Amino acid sequence: MNLDREEDELAFEVAPCELLVGHTYPILGTITKLDDGMPGRIIAKINNHITAVIPVTDQKSIDILKEKAFETGVFVSKVTALLPEIEVECFAVIFGKSPSYHA
Repeated sequence: MNLDREEDELAFEVAPCELLVGHTYPILGTITKLDDGMPGRIIAKINNHITAVIPVTDQKSIDILKEKAFETGVFVSKVTALLPEIEVECFAVIFGKSPSYHA
């Protein structure tokens, strides 16, 4: 086993790509603003510049989104518009496990 690999071999790389309306992408980011004024859905800002519509059917889900705002998550979303800003419809939100503290 050769452990003398170049450091770059193991690094992640982000490659730019062109977003296409109607295509689904995973978006890594944080919720920076929430508006839950609409019944059945929440309008969220992701990374301050992506508007996401998140369908929500119960108060518990709304509370979880509010609690997890500003934590990094993955938003599986379909692009619905690119101009004047990126708008997406979010199908799933994946957050990491909450840190727990043991006394």
